[in-house]
Amino acid sequence: RKGAEQAAVDYNVDLHYSSPDTTDPNAQAKLITDAAAQGPAAMVVTIPDPAVLAVPIRRVTSSGLPVVVMNIGLDQLAAVGGLTYVGQDETLAGQEAGTAMASAGVKHGLCIIHEEQNVALTNRCDGFSKQLETTGGTVTVLHVNGAQLHEAQQQVMTALAQDPSIDGVLATGTAGFSAAGGALQSM
Repeated sequence: RKGAEQAAVDYNVDLHYSSPDTTDPNAQAKLITDAAAQGPAAMVVTIPDPAVLAVPIRRVTSSGLPVVVMNIGLDQLAAVGGLTYVGQDETLAGQEAGTAMASAGVKHGLCIIHEEQNVALTNRCDGFSKQLETTGGTVTVLHVNGAQLHEAQQQVMTALAQDPSIDGVLATGTAGFSAAGGALQSM
């Protein structure tokens, strides 16, 4: 957001930024539809839940409005008719994490997904798992609610206590990182 706001100042662009207060694909779909109705010159969207968001985004692109997909949605770019994608390949990012973990000696990883419906986080854990498996390792995927930090921390503590062979943790975002960090400090 800060980068977009700075670019808008630098290039004299009228920017309107909107995002749901919490991860809510239905609220995001409504924001996309409402923003398109305002007649912008272009839109930038993210697609954490294609099942909910692909249709409203496709409606926008079908109307002729240019849409850039950012951060989440590389696999959906063609389906929604997006102009381009800005971000990383999440599976590749997970593979890189798996390579780094394997190099550090990790054999049993824990991958924390803090937003259940976010495909980018699932892809990141998939890449991590596949890469760690190439060195004989295993990965357990743990879904937590990143909006409920204390509960998420407790779930991480339980997972680590139940499987003491876990010797590496990959958090797929700051909420998962906070939960893992809190769990490790408490333990």
